[in-house]
Amino acid sequence: MLAWAGMAREAAEVGLSERDLAILELERQWPLGGVATLSKGAAIRRYVGCAPGTYYRELAVLVASPDALQVDPLLIRRLRKAKTARLRARFEGSSEDSQRNR
Repeated sequence: MLAWAGMAREAAEVGLSERDLAILELERQWPLGGVATLSKGAAIRRYVGCAPGTYYRELAVLVASPDALQVDPLLIRRLRKAKTARLRARFEGSSEDSQRNR
C-alpha cells in the first residue's frame, strides 16, 4: 500500500478503509511519484490490490462520498470537476453528432 502520512487517522474516524485510502492516494499521486513508471492498471493491481474495473467503481463511490471529501477536499473536488467535464463533453459531443445527422 502507498503511505498516506497524517490522513490515516482522520480517514479511520470518518469511516474510510485502508483500501479507500490507497485508492485516494493513487489518484492523488498519479502520474507523479514512483507509481508513474507503471501503467495505471499495473499500479492499481500493485498498490490497491484489485482489478481496474473494481478500482474505478470504488473510486466513483468515493468521489460521491462526503467522508472522502472531508479527508481530502482538494482531490475530491478535482475528481468531481473532471467527472463533470467528461460528462459535459460526452453530452455536448452527442448533441453535435445528432445535429450533424439531421
